[in-house]
Amino acid sequence: MEFEYKGIEFKAQICLLDTGKVMISFRVPKNELEQNLCKGLLNSRGTKLDIKINHLPMCANVDTCSFAILKGSSLFSDFSITVENNLILREDSI
Repeated sequence: MEFEYKGIEFKAQICLLDTGKVMISFRVPKNELEQNLCKGLLNSRGTKLDIKINHLPMCANVDTCSFAILKGSSLFSDFSITVENNLILREDSI
């Protein structure tokens, strides 16, 4: 699947959790742009994000964020956000 946030696309896995929430997981390239974007996502808990999934613009309420850091570094290797299962197509996509 494609996951896009602030114009940056990631190859992602999207799954429905047994809690009824949706988890979006993706690998983070070592590029500064993607790394900074993920640093910003760390503060997204409890907020709404404008995202795209497979190029469809949506609004998502962020529940939690989790990540993995490369050993011996401060760079993200993987990142996951869990959102409420009420992804809403944005009106500008209709």
